[in-house]
Amino acid sequence: MRANDINQAHFDALSERLGAQPLASESVTRLYSHNQDVEQINSEHLSNIQSDSRTFVMETYGVQAKVDQLTKSVLAPEILELKVGAEVMFVANNFSDGYVNGSRGKVIGYKDDLPQVELQSSGRIVKVDKHSWALEEDGKEKARVTQLPLRLAWAITIHKSQGMSLDSAEIDLSRAFTPGMGYVALSRVRSLDGVYLKGINNTALQMHPDIFEFDAVIRQASEEVSNV
Repeated sequence: MRANDINQAHFDALSERLGAQPLASESVTRLYSHNQDVEQINSEHLSNIQSDSRTFVMETYGVQAKVDQLTKSVLAPEILELKVGAEVMFVANNFSDGYVNGSRGKVIGYKDDLPQVELQSSGRIVKVDKHSWALEEDGKEKARVTQLPLRLAWAITIHKSQGMSLDSAEIDLSRAFTPGMGYVALSRVRSLDGVYLKGINNTALQMHPDIFEFDAVIRQASEEVSNV
């Protein structure tokens, strides 16, 4: 897709994943094009958990316009509601604690009023501390937000999934509405075997023409640097 070279072999490979279902024991994140679908899925799953909820509100610092700009770029929600048993996803990197952006886990309890999450990949239990994101201009901090680096992980928008690495995902591209959306979604998953394609339309496999030109410039610059 990046090279604008999609052929029948690619269509055949995707067709094999169309309708594929994950194992009942496999926890996969659902990627949808529209925020409304994501909110509904996460809300339904959370409400089905019969335990008390805890709410964590994002802390902010700085001029409101800059705070709003930063908040839009951060994957952590402004208001995060959690319950023991909730499926969550980390939205920041912390290599010492064993998680990266996109790591999956489940809330198993609380310690010092902070959630404890069991990582899906390793079984390691992590007490999740708050994380801060900052917006700097000319070397000066203009805004800062602080929140738990978590979000509910039953579903997430394709847009919000950018930068994540997932072992598996159920992807619905049947309502893709802009070029590049299919590329973003499919490239989140580490292997084709982890792709469970629920639906796809023609827009999903398109890329904006400017992307090809920009990508060629980036590739050439990368080659020039590597040859120095």
